[in-house]
Amino acid sequence: HPDGMQIRITRQEIGRIVGCSREMVGRVLKSMEDQDLISVKGKTIVVFGTR
Repeated sequence: HPDGMQIRITRQEIGRIVGCSREMVGRVLKSMEDQDLISVKGKTIVVFGTR
């Protein structure tokens, strides 16, 4: 992805990895998106500023 690193993962999978609920993952992803750190479209997350 030209803007950063693209990851395909569900909120449930992230929650299992870090040990929290998928609802909490959703809130954190939304907060990061509001800060323009990431872009979320379904299961695809783009992390900006990484190569």
